[in-house]
Amino acid sequence: MREALVLIALIAGTMACSSADAQMLAEDAERLVVTRDTPFGELKPGSDITEALQWACDQYSNNQLPLSIPSGRWKISKTIRLPVMAGFVLLGEGMQHPSEMHINWKGTGTTLQWTGEAGGVMLDYSAYLSTIGNFTLVGKSTTRDYSKPGNQASVGILINKRVKGLGVGSVKFAPMLIANCDTGIQNGTRKFETNCDNLLFEWLVFSQCKVGFHGVNNQGLDIIFEYLSLYDRVETGILLQGGGHLVVQSGLTTSEGVWLKIPDTKGEGVGKNNGYIRLSNIQIDGEVGHAVTMIDCEEPYRIQIILDGCLRAGEWVWPDVPLAKVCGGNLLTIRNFTGFAEIVGSKGRDRTPLVSLTNSQLWGHRFTGDLKVRVRDCMSKEDGWFDLDWPVPSEATNETATNEAPATSD
Repeated sequence: MREALVLIALIAGTMACSSADAQMLAEDAERLVVTRDTPFGELKPGSDITEALQWACDQYSNNQLPLSIPSGRWKISKTIRLPVMAGFVLLGEGMQHPSEMHINWKGTGTTLQWTGEAGGVMLDYSAYLSTIGNFTLVGKSTTRDYSKPGNQASVGILINKRVKGLGVGSVKFAPMLIANCDTGIQNGTRKFETNCDNLLFEWLVFSQCKVGFHGVNNQGLDIIFEYLSLYDRVETGILLQGGGHLVVQSGLTTSEGVWLKIPDTKGEGVGKNNGYIRLSNIQIDGEVGHAVTMIDCEEPYRIQIILDGCLRAGEWVWPDVPLAKVCGGNLLTIRNFTGFAEIVGSKGRDRTPLVSLTNSQLWGHRFTGDLKVRVRDCMSKEDGWFDLDWPVPSEATNETATNEAPATSD
C-alpha cells in the first residue's frame, strides 16, 4: 500500500510539473517540430526519429528555431549530437512515467526510447546558454521486464565540451525523467577537462539506473538540482569525482543505495579546490530508510558537506547501513535531521573528519571509527535535550569498544 501511495505521489507530482512546463513554448510561438518539419515528412508515435532529430540539430544554425518533440513514444537508435551553439532549445511536451505496468498514470508526455546497441549514448550535449528537457528518456528497448538486460544505454545525456576555454556555462535542464540507463547524466569524459560550469536541473527523476548523475571532471562547477528524486533501484544517486560546488535544494528517495558518493581521486577531484556540497530538504521513504546511506565520502581532502533538513523515515530499529561515512579533512554538518544517525569516520592524510550535529531529533545515534563529533541542541524521546562531545579514541588502546559512542534508541 505504501509503495502504491509513493508511486501515486511521484506520478502526480511529475504530471503536475510536466503540465506546467508543457507551456514553456507558447502555442503560437515559432518552432521546428521534429516529427513534421524535416525532409523525412510526418512521423507517427512509435517511429524512429533519429534521422529527423539529427537533421534538425544540424540545421539549427540556419533555422534558429526552438526544436519541439510532440507527445508520444519515439525511438532513438543512434547517438543524437546536439549543436554546439548558444541559445539552443530542445523541448518535449512533458514527462511521463515510462513503465507499461502503470499505463493509466503515464500521461501524454514525450518519451524518447533507446533502441540502439547496448552501451550507447542517447544525447551528446555540448551547447551553452541553452535549455533542454520536458521529456522522458528510457535507455532500454523494453520497459516491461526489468530483469532482462535489453539494449541498455550506457548514458542518457553526456554533457561533453568540445570547444576551448573554461566552461560552457549556464545550461538549464527542464523537467526530465531518465530510466534504465547505466548512467542517467554524465558531466565530462575525463579529469582536468574543461566542461560545463553552471548546470541547473529544475526537476529531475532517475529510475532504475546504476548511477543517476556522474560528475567526472574537476571543472564541472556550480551544479544545482532544484528537485532530485531517486525512484526505484538507483544504486548511486550522485557519483562525484570532479566538481567543486553542488547543491540539491529538495529531494526524495524511494530507492535503496547511496545518495552521494565521493570516491578517493587522490586529490585530483572534489577535494582539490575545497569542495562545497549542500543537500537540503531530503526525504528518505520509510520502506527503504534502513538501507540508504546519504553520504559516502572516501576523498580525505577538505570538503565541506552540509545535510540540512532530512527525514530518515522507517521502523524504530537500527538501520542496516550508516547515515554517513566521512574521512580525512572532511567537515560534515548535519542539522534539522530526524531519524537514526550512525556516522562512520576514518583518518586520511593525518587528519580526522569533523562532524557537527545540531537541532535534530535523534531516534538513536552511534559514532564509529576516527571522528571528532560535536552534538548540540538535539533531542531524543527519552532524554529530551542533550549535548555531546565525542573525541577520537586513543590509537594506543586499539580497542574496538572505545570506537563507539553510546547508542541511544527510543
